[in-house]
Amino acid sequence: MKTNYKKHEGIDRNTVYVSNLSYLRDRAGVQELFRPYGEVIHVKIVMNKETDRPTGMAFVEMKTAKEADIAIAELDGQSIDGRILKANRAIPQKKKSAGKSKAKEEVGRKKNEKKYEKLSKDSMSSKEAKAKRRKESGLGRLQLFLDKNKKK
Repeated sequence: MKTNYKKHEGIDRNTVYVSNLSYLRDRAGVQELFRPYGEVIHVKIVMNKETDRPTGMAFVEMKTAKEADIAIAELDGQSIDGRILKANRAIPQKKKSAGKSKAKEEVGRKKNEKKYEKLSKDSMSSKEAKAKRRKESGLGRLQLFLDKNKKK
């Protein structure tokens, strides 16, 4: 059976994101919840990294996009286990390129090194540093001009 769905970049047509699940629902419980709407391929319960407990969110992969649509239509807004569920299409995370992030870290590190070099060269008191910055700014030059003209 051919579906009319076009593959949309950034949206996984067969995966449903469901939130506000009861914390007591495990993979089997979520699978049982979705089974009436089609064949469940995979269930991933989102866990809190610090506490290793469920967050109340899950990703459910259905066999077809049509089954996923039916599950979303039926479960979104339903009260299950005393909680109102929210069901939507899952949007895949963008994969981070290891090379890019390392390059960005290197650029950031170099910028910080330059800042620290500049600070160490300008090892003057904060009062002196403020005066120097004021003097170098446009307002500082204006103030100097006004001060000179007052004396005359």
